[in-house]
Amino acid sequence: MSVCRIFAFRSHPIQLELLFELAISNAQEGHKVIIHWGGEDVFFNDIYKGRISNLWGRPFYRMYSKVREKGLDISLDDVWLKTRFDAHPIIDAQADSVFDYYNLKFEEYEMGTAAISSCTDIFGVDVTALEVNDVKAFFNMVMSSNVNVNQTAKKFLRKNHTDKVLVFNGRFGAEAAVADAAKSCSVPCFFYEWIANTGYICWPFQIHNIRGVRGVIADFWATGSQRQNTETARAWLDERRKSTSFKLWENSDTQTSFEKIEDRTAFLAVNKLPNNYFVFFQSSDDEVNGVSAFARGVFPWKSQLEFVENLVRALPDDATLVLRLHPNMQDKKEIDTQRWHRLASRFDKIIFFDERSTIDSYSLSEHAAKVLCFGSTIGGEALYLGTPVLSGSRAYYEDAQGYVELQSYRHTIESLYSKIEVQQDSVLPWAYFRAAFTGIEPGSFVATGKYDVEFEGVNYWKGILTNRSKK
Repeated sequence: MSVCRIFAFRSHPIQLELLFELAISNAQEGHKVIIHWGGEDVFFNDIYKGRISNLWGRPFYRMYSKVREKGLDISLDDVWLKTRFDAHPIIDAQADSVFDYYNLKFEEYEMGTAAISSCTDIFGVDVTALEVNDVKAFFNMVMSSNVNVNQTAKKFLRKNHTDKVLVFNGRFGAEAAVADAAKSCSVPCFFYEWIANTGYICWPFQIHNIRGVRGVIADFWATGSQRQNTETARAWLDERRKSTSFKLWENSDTQTSFEKIEDRTAFLAVNKLPNNYFVFFQSSDDEVNGVSAFARGVFPWKSQLEFVENLVRALPDDATLVLRLHPNMQDKKEIDTQRWHRLASRFDKIIFFDERSTIDSYSLSEHAAKVLCFGSTIGGEALYLGTPVLSGSRAYYEDAQGYVELQSYRHTIESLYSKIEVQQDSVLPWAYFRAAFTGIEPGSFVATGKYDVEFEGVNYWKGILTNRSKK
């Protein structure tokens, strides 16, 4: 019998309940399912300090008891990770900056990259901007914990027959540690993820793996009627182009509005823009630096901020760079927004629209000579509007004609002033994927947010996450 092992750690309710959804579906397909419940690492509770507390074990075990009543071949191993303190690996890494952690590996496990993803999630900021001495001890504790997970998982998988491993997302510390262990043991690893309002996915690659997702996009585009696919993609893009507001997040109550001015001359005049300008659309720094190495690629800049600063210094004196912060920066920590405000104040070449600006980003990109970004959605939309896009990172729409992946600052300047042909319809496969792709419909739980989840009609988190439960 095929053995499916799901490695899970204390996390958001939506992730833990999705774990049981996957356990049920795999057992119904005939697999022997074993849930390996983690979080017992000696450093784990010190790292999360109650944010993912021991109390979260209570709803987990209650859900497991309910699932066991179904009579499926699903079992629980909640002791696999326990390690004696004197046998626990201790990482004492030295670094000159937080960014240097990207270079740290334990054997082949990218422990530094995984730690940055974890700490970004824990602190809610772009941790690469923090002083390394302020977070060094915490990072070492996170890496020590994750290396323990990695090494223990390797020993476990080498000893116990396993046909496939499932982990959530795969970029965070413990999950990335298990994924690396599976890879080193030649065990297929699948990554599950929740897609807001549409269902879930379970792919043999991370959702941030550009190459893997591009393959899904191509396959999805190739199915069904090409005429209908084209119409759907264009309708999605056109609706977004015409919109005058949007929510900052899928389940956010915060909505931002922007002013529509269709006439180009009037748009430039109202917003005090020159006739010719380049525009950089910033993405949330914590998201850019928190994603896996698949999305980062290998580039000469450490961050968006560094890219923009050096770009401005290299621009000719008569050039203008419009800097537009992402509206969802309104919900980010001040430390992330203030760095951009300080940068913009230092250069006369920059025209700055902050996170609360009501300027229409679609008009801003449509009327620009070139759009620069770090693989964000607005880049794909700009291509549809006919504007060439230069990206400082990889992007899901990188196959589109008119897209340029930047390799250096010199390449950036050359690309800004070179003629780039745009084939607007070449971005439609990506747009169709964004418009129509849906995940697998869950059969056991309903979620309206990562904290607001019901499993078979019961909210197991009420009383534990009272302030986030349904009223």
